[in-house]
Amino acid sequence: MDETRQQALRALPSVEELLSHPIAALLVERFSRPQVLEAVRTAVDGARRSILADVSPGRFSVEWASGALGGPAASEALLAEAAALLDAWAQPSLRRVVNLSGVVIHTNLGRSALSERAVERVVEVARTYCNLEYDLKSGTRGTRESHVEALLKRVTGAERPSQSTTTPELLCSFSWRWPPGAKCWSRGVSWWR
Repeated sequence: MDETRQQALRALPSVEELLSHPIAALLVERFSRPQVLEAVRTAVDGARRSILADVSPGRFSVEWASGALGGPAASEALLAEAAALLDAWAQPSLRRVVNLSGVVIHTNLGRSALSERAVERVVEVARTYCNLEYDLKSGTRGTRESHVEALLKRVTGAERPSQSTTTPELLCSFSWRWPPGAKCWSRGVSWWR
């Protein structure tokens, strides 16, 4: 390794120096110390890798290092990188999208949209414990399917409905179109009406 890179690496501020910077204190207020610590370590590691790889004109190239390191600009640049990481990590991964596919029940787009009443019920039940797999009548372990089985029997006319990852949504959406005696196939599960 040449002398310029060694100097650039030595001039990188330490993680502890960065954590004692006033900007880091503001980040800790917004996030948490463990999160800021991880982001600062990631930023310093990225700068170190860029210097070693001499990615020019990268944000943390040897040229940048030779001009900025050793002063407040290095700490501020690394903390800005850490702040950007923290903001990215804080973003929810699930976002609203518009379904223009023409497919009503689209597996990749979160299935079907729920009615407002259904959303209210999910929120109501999700706020506390619920009887997801507990039979309140018998006081014993139940099944998740028991909550939709009676509804599916009524909607489809099936004697013993079987739930898979897509079948209930399909049945609830399209069963009214089926003529008596029609059969529906979904991932190897058949339904008779």
